[in-house]
Formats: sequence, structure tokens, C-alpha cells
Amino acid sequence: MIRFPMTFSKLGLPWVLALALPASAQSRSLGMTAGALSPTGDLRTFNKNPGGTLGGFLDLDFGDGQVFRPRLDIAWLPRKTEDEAGTSYKRDFWAGSVGLDYDCYFSGARKGLYGQVGAGLNHMVAKTNSDAGSLQQKTSQFGGSIGCGYDFNAAWGVSFRYAYSTFKSGLPDQQSIPNPTAGMVILAANHRF
Repeated sequence: MIRFPMTFSKLGLPWVLALALPASAQSRSLGMTAGALSPTGDLRTFNKNPGGTLGGFLDLDFGDGQVFRPRLDIAWLPRKTEDEAGTSYKRDFWAGSVGLDYDCYFSGARKGLYGQVGAGLNHMVAKTNSDAGSLQQKTSQFGGSIGCGYDFNAAWGVSFRYAYSTFKSGLPDQQSIPNPTAGMVILAANHRF
């Protein structure tokens, strides 16, 4: 019997849904998203630099303004370098996410303003390098998101959302914070093909 690591089994549910939902959708369209993000919560304490996000999605339109969106995203914060009492620290953060969003268009059709809720599995890596050595923490946690967006036409739109998760294993050099939060405010442009 083949045994998969825990991370693989956590990834299973979103992919099963992503493969089952297209069969009953009225229409489907692939797309990509790119944008800027700002860290919040304990993640902001670790690295307050604004970062970026890039991803792909599949819109599954069920009519009446109801859209499910399986997605795959990558987010990163640029390196933060600081000097504390003569010691140089370099902090890096990146996250990969696989998830499913539900979009509800207020007009009843897939155009204009919509609200969005989502859930997904986030794999996050935080690393600190200093003159004294390096520390790295990795974690895979479920998280959620809430936001809104506006589609200008069938191809182009913008979205604004807040994504939230926890960093169960702690952030490097900040172990005194139990289960630190990893929140992000994301502003992105979306393009459908």
C-alpha cells in the first residue's frame, strides 16, 4: 500500500472538487492573476515589506452569478535586511496555496461587482539568515480568505481580498509568539483567456 505524506492528503480535497465541479458548470475559463500584497498580523512583524502574488485559476460558471474558482497561487515578500546591535538579519518569506473560492456576482450575471469567500491549503516558508547562522520554519496550514472584485468585461477584472492563516511552527527568531498569524491584504489584476 502506498502511503502519501500528510501534505499530499491535505491537498486531495481541493483537487477532487476542482475535477468534479467542471462537469456541471455552464461555462469554464482559465485565467491568471498578478498583484501586490501587504503582510498583516505577526507576519508584518517578521517582514513588513510589501510583496507580490502570481497565480492561475479556472472559473466555473454555474449561472445566475454563481462562480466557483479553483486556484493555485504563489506569494512572496522581498528580503528584509536590518541591522540590530551590529548583527545583520536577512528575512525571507514565501507561500504557495491551492484553494477554492466562491464568487457571487451581485448583478446575477458574471460581470460587475462580486463578493468572494475562499479556503485553501497554504505551504509557507520563513527564513532568517544572520551572522550567527540561519533559522528556517516551514508549515502547511488551512486558511481562508474574504474579499470582493469587479469584472470590467469577460477578460479583465480586479480583486481585493484578505487571506489568513497561521504559522503553526512559529516564525524564525520570534518563537515567543505561539501560532503566529500570517495575514495578507492582496490587490490583484485578473485576466481570463
